[in-house]
Amino acid sequence: GLPFTPLVQGDINGDGRGGDRAFIPDPTTTTDTSLARQLRGLLANGSATARECLAPYLGRVADRGGCRTPWSATLNAQWLLPIRGTIGRRFSARLYLDNVLGAVDQLVHGSEGMLGWGGPVNPDPVLLVPRGFDSVTKAFRYNVNPRFGETRPAFTLDRMPFRVTLDFTLSFHTDFDLQTLRRALEPVRRERGWERRTADSIAAFYLKKTSNIHKAMLQEEDSLFLSRQQVIAIRRADSVYSARVRAIFVPLGAYLAQFSEGTPPKAALDAAMASDKLYWKVFWEQPEIADSLVNSAQRDLMSLLTGMLGVPTKDREDSQWQFGNPVTLVDKPKEAKPERHLIPVPPPPR
Repeated sequence: GLPFTPLVQGDINGDGRGGDRAFIPDPTTTTDTSLARQLRGLLANGSATARECLAPYLGRVADRGGCRTPWSATLNAQWLLPIRGTIGRRFSARLYLDNVLGAVDQLVHGSEGMLGWGGPVNPDPVLLVPRGFDSVTKAFRYNVNPRFGETRPAFTLDRMPFRVTLDFTLSFHTDFDLQTLRRALEPVRRERGWERRTADSIAAFYLKKTSNIHKAMLQEEDSLFLSRQQVIAIRRADSVYSARVRAIFVPLGAYLAQFSEGTPPKAALDAAMASDKLYWKVFWEQPEIADSLVNSAQRDLMSLLTGMLGVPTKDREDSQWQFGNPVTLVDKPKEAKPERHLIPVPPPPR
């Protein structure tokens, strides 16, 4: 459960802030007979949470966060109605069941005897309510809040209802894959005016939407403290991965170039979607390859690689990560880093 502290209502110590920790009187020793009677009633008839909270602190100030609520659990369910075919790509229906345990609680125990399954447990932390000040003894007089520590739904207004929601979604927009295909085949502005894309230009258009974890690692070469051997290995993996991705989109660009003068047929969209699906299969083979080239400390320094490795295999088919560092149509030449020369420092004068 969650911790809570027995409190006094209002600002009893005059520090300008309410919610002061309560001194819990012992009903067997306090001289306030009314307060003692109320405390005995709370210990006898109050909730189990109240009894377990007060018993260890009788005669002293309660510890901060020294009491705990009962355990609680929440169960929600969602069912996606299986709709196949073309309709399923634009129309979806989901059935949501909120607070299933609350429904079971009410079904088994009835609305008057519910135990609070599935709902949040928020007890009333106020134990003492000031009812006056005794000028002779210089002490406050208190009443006991009979609902202190109460978590039973029958005695509180804090309930989470069981709710059933049926949600429908209908998409009116053009599919993203078709939008991408149309953008790939539409004319682009050049120095000589508007021109149709060439096969290489279409391939480069699709390649811009790819990502390369090996290039991302090479960008963090210094931060990851990569050795020379690791850099060489990562560049080799980068070359293999880039070649595999180009082998997917370069033939696609050559195939789509023949439709640049008109509206592409459905076969062109199918080819683009098949190439995209093949790309993501190759993409998700890379995290383990990249992980094998670094040690555990270097992996922990790169949250991107750690996050990719954390995606379960069954979820990778529907997971698409884009973080820049695309595969280019042609490998760019590696920029040589300037050599570092140590400048000799003369010894200090004696």
